[in-house]
Amino acid sequence: MLDAEERAHWTAKSLVRGTKTRVRFASRIPPDLGDLPCRDHALQSQSRGWRIGFTLIELLVVIAVIAILVGLLLSAVQAARMAARRTQNRNNLKQIALALHNYHDTNQVFPPGFIGVTNGLPDMDGLNGWCWAAMILPYLNKTSTRA
Repeated sequence: MLDAEERAHWTAKSLVRGTKTRVRFASRIPPDLGDLPCRDHALQSQSRGWRIGFTLIELLVVIAVIAILVGLLLSAVQAARMAARRTQNRNNLKQIALALHNYHDTNQVFPPGFIGVTNGLPDMDGLNGWCWAAMILPYLNKTSTRA
């Protein structure tokens, strides 16, 4: 064990060197290992009640790294969703084109743009009626109409 004079000497020397921040974790080192300032400073830190843990800077750095990783993950998920939507839209357009061709094969013409109906009679200026999309519904694949 050190006497009071040696302890004061090594404490002053460790503070001058700026090792105060490095020896804060020295209490993890057994007393028989390490150099003299670390052991002495570890004894002082235990008597002052310092806690061994994370500093504010370390916590902020960890939070910043996690935020960056989450940002990268969210952008990757968004890109995957956009690719899935693009594929789904392409498939829907393909189904509409196939339904139009099936309508044409059956009726030998493409469906008209709009057929107006007034009081059950065909009327070009009628407010009610059927458009081309309603005409090709029987030719659409059933799974494409669910989305």
